[in-house]
Amino acid sequence: IADGRPDLAGPLSQLHVAPDGTVTLVAAGVAWHAGVGTYPWLATNTGNWHTVGIECANSGTSPTAPHRTNWPDAQYDALVRCCAAINRRLGQNSARTIGHKEYAGRAQGKWDPGAIDMDLLRADVQARIGTLTDSTSTPRPPVPVHPPP
Repeated sequence: IADGRPDLAGPLSQLHVAPDGTVTLVAAGVAWHAGVGTYPWLATNTGNWHTVGIECANSGTSPTAPHRTNWPDAQYDALVRCCAAINRRLGQNSARTIGHKEYAGRAQGKWDPGAIDMDLLRADVQARIGTLTDSTSTPRPPVPVHPPP
């Protein structure tokens, strides 16, 4: 994840979550995790510059499997804690938690995180965030029309 692969230089995400719940900080700054895609609050193809990539080492559970199939409790709980901590720090609620399948599914055929119902994940993240007192405390940078080189 830190070094990349033959067709894509690293880092490939900012965080890595192991099945036992261990979270590793892989990189700070831009990581090449999002690729091409779009989401309502992101300009097209700018996900690498405006999102934090979290890679979860998982067995490749089918995208049609029920929620959390083959997801160890420790790994899922660590994912929830990471998403909540990032959103809380940015003064955002769980609506800012998106999956690769939501951003890049149509453009790249991505289906991860497999067997995770994103609405249930967002509900768990929101429960962990709790009540935000000021969601405007951290200004967000403008989203450029074209990402930097």
